[in-house]
Amino acid sequence: MKQYSISRDPDTLMIHAGVSDRSTRYVLGHLPFHTATGFDLDASRPGSMDLAIAIAADWLGEHPTDDTVHTQLWVYLAGSGAFYARVRA
Repeated sequence: MKQYSISRDPDTLMIHAGVSDRSTRYVLGHLPFHTATGFDLDASRPGSMDLAIAIAADWLGEHPTDDTVHTQLWVYLAGSGAFYARVRA
C-alpha cells in the first residue's frame, strides 16, 4: 500500500511529497497545473491543488509529463476537487 509523506524543507520552505510503496521510494514531481511555484499546504493557495492532483495521479498509476499533461489534464482535474476535499478534511 502506498504511503505519502509531505514535508517542508526548513531552509527553502518548499513542500516535498514522498511516496513509499513496499520497498520503493520516490518523490512526486510538480507539474504546474495551477502554479509554477510548487506544492503548498495552504488550502487557499493554488499549490495545494497541484499537490492534490499529483497525489491523485500517482495513486491511479498515472505519471503525466510536460509532453502529455495537456492530453491528460482533464482526467486529473475532473477528479481532483473531490479528492482534495477528502484529503484535507
